[in-house]
Amino acid sequence: MSQTDSAYTKETSLRPQQGDILQRVTYLHWRFVEATPLRPPFFQVVLPYIVVLTQDCDLEQDFTKRVEEEEELQDHFLHTALVCPAYPSQKFREGTHLDHWQVKMSKPEHYNSSIKGNMHKRYHRLSEDKETGVPELILDFKHYYAIPMDVLYELYASKHYFAHINELFREDLSQRFSYYLSRIGLPVFEASSKQKESERTDAE
Repeated sequence: MSQTDSAYTKETSLRPQQGDILQRVTYLHWRFVEATPLRPPFFQVVLPYIVVLTQDCDLEQDFTKRVEEEEELQDHFLHTALVCPAYPSQKFREGTHLDHWQVKMSKPEHYNSSIKGNMHKRYHRLSEDKETGVPELILDFKHYYAIPMDVLYELYASKHYFAHINELFREDLSQRFSYYLSRIGLPVFEASSKQKESERTDAE
């Protein structure tokens, strides 16, 4: 049964679930192009929060085969889980949420009503909830990573679990993320001189 009295819960599960929010997650970022003998080909990034986006049925099957049944055949196992970093909204507004990635930003994204109301295709806002301690978070659908399942299980064992997005709200997030990845970018064609003349005539 869907829980609709709150967007979040702090109840833990025996396994990773879609919609779980984890905190203080260390991620290895590879940089082979810039590597030198004195500079390793990776650096560590600590993500303040991540949200698990892999479908829950796949996570459940992985847990059943891997943990409960201790199955030796691993063709039912997931190799990785898809996660999306969630940035504290204040850092997002300041344009400092990517400082740990050592990337340059043209300018901070203007935090407007389309982002706040989840009308912007690229971003998803998770509202603040004082009861569970979840701060206002912003997901950028251009940023997503695959984390090895062994690492994900270790994160749960190491108490990185923070909260869980309840079913209706996680489905909303999942559908918006899926829509963003499946969008079709149509090419922009230069209008012909005949078409431009027709448009100019219509405007007059």
